[in-house]
Amino acid sequence: MRRCALLIVIAAAAAAAPSLGADYTVRGLKISQPWARPAAQGLNGAAYFNVTNTNAVADVLLGVETPAAKRAVIHHAETVGGVSSMRPVSAGLTIPPGATARLTPGGDHVMLVGLNRALVQGGQAPATLVFQRAGRISVHLFVQTDAASLPASAGDHHHP
Repeated sequence: MRRCALLIVIAAAAAAAPSLGADYTVRGLKISQPWARPAAQGLNGAAYFNVTNTNAVADVLLGVETPAAKRAVIHHAETVGGVSSMRPVSAGLTIPPGATARLTPGGDHVMLVGLNRALVQGGQAPATLVFQRAGRISVHLFVQTDAASLPASAGDHHHP
């Protein structure tokens, strides 16, 4: 009897927990494989994900919020003539209808400035993506060394 009760508690906890490496589909936007690199408390970190816009109109990623860092800033990175540079994207990141914005290492990304806690390999950090049209979308960043190491998605999370 005790064993059965324990299994029920474990199953309930697993069902309530966000799936690691999951995709989120919310108001016509699909956010896939949100992840962040491991980093020590007090340092800066980086977060990555893809946003596919299935709406008939463009949307703009205005910002990202997370309790894991003092602030989160969308950055554009590029290499010109062998010199890499990055700069904040103050006007937001526009995602045209039918397009996918890819936030990846070496490209556009979210800089997590002044981590409030360590991002530990295999852990998670909550984040809220703020869009001009779709509004606020909550996700979990899976902490991993690279996107290839993300676990297989347990399926889409669909929200109204």
